[in-house]
Amino acid sequence: MSFQIKERKNNYKKSFKWLIIDFDHVLTRHYNGLKHHFQNMFPEKYHQGYQWDCDNIFINEIRIHIQKKIKSIISTNRVNPKRVILITDNIQSETTDWIWRTSIWSQWSLKFKSEYYACRLGNIRSKLFNLGLKDFFKMEEYIHFDYPNFEADDVIAIITNSILERHPNDNVLIVSHDSDFYQLISPRTTIINLDGVPEPERHYPTGLENLWFNIIGGKLANKVPGLKFKKDLLKEFLGTKYELDIVRDREDDDGVYCKVSRSEQHYLICNLENSIKWIMETPDLIENNQHIINQKVLDFKEIPIKYILSITNSFWKQYSNIDNILNLYIDNHNNTMIKISSNPFAVLTVE
Repeated sequence: MSFQIKERKNNYKKSFKWLIIDFDHVLTRHYNGLKHHFQNMFPEKYHQGYQWDCDNIFINEIRIHIQKKIKSIISTNRVNPKRVILITDNIQSETTDWIWRTSIWSQWSLKFKSEYYACRLGNIRSKLFNLGLKDFFKMEEYIHFDYPNFEADDVIAIITNSILERHPNDNVLIVSHDSDFYQLISPRTTIINLDGVPEPERHYPTGLENLWFNIIGGKLANKVPGLKFKKDLLKEFLGTKYELDIVRDREDDDGVYCKVSRSEQHYLICNLENSIKWIMETPDLIENNQHIINQKVLDFKEIPIKYILSITNSFWKQYSNIDNILNLYIDNHNNTMIKISSNPFAVLTVE
């Protein structure tokens, strides 16, 4: 009797974690928190109208706290520093004509005039980098990336999808409290808070559910209004879920159209397939067809392809210049070439 030993192929593929940090979100949280702390400690000095961007002691304190927070998040999630990417807004133009969304929804540009963006678009960030933050990133081998006249949100979405496509076994962690990113949630993409942990109770399980939650409810910070439904059609669709007893805000109820309550919105999301079909196919259901506008400005998949390609190429060029770890995308075990689409939002194909 003879025995034949058949060699088994090892199909195990390594997977890595990438950490993408919405830096301006981290900055805003620390700026507001420390500003409040300084005002409580020394109210006579830090009065209303105080020039915070001229106080290097205050700015340096922000830098120290941010550096500690970033290192803590990386340590908690055990991420290789070379796969840590910090992304910032890069708003260079004094006008808002460059914003591609303003051609769809003109009020989008109003958010840049809000107090929320004051420290993100002012001198605070540039002084932070000059006071040592830039050297800290370089020393720790983090990647700092931005793109001219683009918000960090869009850049993060584009780079996240590009990483997932180029590295099919890897996972991405995004550090932010911004609900815009919840639409990116998938088995390979997780949104985590500033403590480095996910908060599943803050969002729905799938990216599509979270996207439509914002489409229906609107995004106040982005000047995007919630949808107004024709009342009789809404009542017919919701049936017993329609809330007869609630007092709807006068601005949200003109007798013909009204916004949904939070529980009604939840019902629509939990029955999303039917809800989307109903919204898309029912004439005059949504006032001014606002659902079409909201989807175009909120859905990252609506970013024009020319920007996706340009930002993707710019990022990987910078990344490869820092550390040439990009592989040939070839599986040596089965000689399968992974076909990389020019659009990082496209479905990955294998041939």
